[in-house]
Amino acid sequence: MIEKKQFYTFKPFNGFNIFKATLAEYGNYCFVSGDLSGYNLPIPHLSFPNGYYTNKKFADFINADCLDSEIICSDRVIDLLLDNNIKGWKTYPVEIYDMKENYVGGYNGFSVIGRCGAIKPSLSEVFVDYNEKALLGFPLDLDTWDGSDIFLLEKLDGPIFFTKKLKDLFRKQKITNALFEDSANYTIAFSSLDIWINKLGIQITE
Repeated sequence: MIEKKQFYTFKPFNGFNIFKATLAEYGNYCFVSGDLSGYNLPIPHLSFPNGYYTNKKFADFINADCLDSEIICSDRVIDLLLDNNIKGWKTYPVEIYDMKENYVGGYNGFSVIGRCGAIKPSLSEVFVDYNEKALLGFPLDLDTWDGSDIFLLEKLDGPIFFTKKLKDLFRKQKITNALFEDSANYTIAFSSLDIWINKLGIQITE
């Protein structure tokens, strides 16, 4: 059984800040997983407001183009991670511009380099979700976890996992635009699990 309040999934709230990489070469990417090979750095981003996202106030975490494939964070986040010896991440250079195309400093591209190598489905409960069988709780095999405070499941670009220690640190320091969910409440449809195993090559241990 998966222990509650041990690990949390993390992502920025899509509806706070929206920025978009400006060049066509960045059309298909996933910088969250740390693979930046072949890209020209720094990566420029223009403000991308619409009726819901005004981008008038900048948060500590912002998403790029409503996707989970790129996360941008403030220098305040980086300082906090360094001061507390948090492992499992790296940064890359980005350029952020406001709605008037003025440069906004103090932001970094954020990648996750910590990993867990496999899942163990027997750790999760099986239930029926919208007429389909699903797992309740993300069944990380902690014997394959590298011990990082921030990590991904190997070969999967999301969700991002935080330790409780790091989640509590973010809350204490009032890091803005950071959403967390207890991984014990995470649901995985059997159809998604099949894709993970048979197409993406996610490792299973039992």
